[in-house]
Amino acid sequence: MFRIRRIFDDVSVVNKEIIKKVGQLLKINFPDINPAEIDGFASRLTNPFLNKFDTILFIAEKGKHQVAGFAILMLDPVLEFAFLDWIATGRDLKNRGIGGALYETIRKEIISRNYDGIFLNVSQTIRNFVHHPKSVSLMLKDCGFMKNMVQDL
Repeated sequence: MFRIRRIFDDVSVVNKEIIKKVGQLLKINFPDINPAEIDGFASRLTNPFLNKFDTILFIAEKGKHQVAGFAILMLDPVLEFAFLDWIATGRDLKNRGIGGALYETIRKEIISRNYDGIFLNVSQTIRNFVHHPKSVSLMLKDCGFMKNMVQDL
């Protein structure tokens, strides 16, 4: 059992610890991530001027303050679109619906704002793994990403 909630800032001790755990999950799931991305993340939550996007952090908690997964969403309120920056779960918690629940939370957030879409970047690793570019789009659709909105590469 898990619950999903939004983390607004790193002011409280609990939120600081949760953001630290999100950073650890980022390192585990994306080992090539630039450390500056992790180090500067907390300030992005409260300062949209750093990267010209509003940043939202949703976490899935399994138990008290145990981060089972997270999603980082970047919003452009002027152009009314969102960019799914990162989404991941703990490696031992794969295939339990956590990622799908996080994505559904993001989708509802976008719908509530009447934004035009959610964009995401597909890593070169996935592109290299899938031999045909159209297969990436099909794979994303199969995973529930953007349903009919996936644009072929």
